[in-house]
Amino acid sequence: MEFISFLRYTGNTTYLFLFSFIRSDNKDTRPQRVQADKLAAISELWSMFLHNAQGAMIPGPFLTVDERLAAYRGRCRFIQYMPTKPAKYGIKLWMCCDADTKYVYNASICCGKENTKEATCLCNLGGKVVRQLLEPLHCEGRNITTDNYFTSLGLARDLIKAKKATLVGTIRTNRVELPKEFAAPAGRELYSSLIGFNETSDSSLVSYKCKKNKVVVVLSTMHLSDITFGKEPKKLPEVINLYNMTKG
Repeated sequence: MEFISFLRYTGNTTYLFLFSFIRSDNKDTRPQRVQADKLAAISELWSMFLHNAQGAMIPGPFLTVDERLAAYRGRCRFIQYMPTKPAKYGIKLWMCCDADTKYVYNASICCGKENTKEATCLCNLGGKVVRQLLEPLHCEGRNITTDNYFTSLGLARDLIKAKKATLVGTIRTNRVELPKEFAAPAGRELYSSLIGFNETSDSSLVSYKCKKNKVVVVLSTMHLSDITFGKEPKKLPEVINLYNMTKG
């Protein structure tokens, strides 16, 4: 796209004339296909891109699943407004990337609610997205890092069982599986940590008080024994250090 913009700027009329005739989709059959696929205009091209991306590299031991807003203000039925993002308006993508190289291994374009059934299951959407993005990858021995939109105990156990992959992710303090003591900052010293291990020995929880009235809770299926801490004064737990290194 940068090359095309450059050609427009330099006034290369010949290239622009030829480019205006390039099509990636059959407009005659698009109205029928768009009823079932909102990405009908580019779905074939998008599938080719993902196929090439997945065949060009084998990801490392640490993967990150997150969202990204591609800035766009043109005509599109599924443009989203996200006030916390720099662009605010654009097309949201779910992405699975190699944590070390930032290489995009798999991605999915968020086209909004597909049906009424999905609208009632938004609480499970994060887990569904992670499972779909990891589907083409052999994940055994790898760790998946997610933020609190995706992380849940159900997803963590699912990844261990189906993919033999561990998960490290922040978890929302209103999750039903989270003990109340881990979500409350009251009565705790600043930079203190509360650590818990599951009865079934398949996961651990770390609640770290990072500010006066705020705690960060991290769920891990990778750290199942003693957890070490960083240097004073913040004494960051090993789990949070790993999350910070692989989330960016």
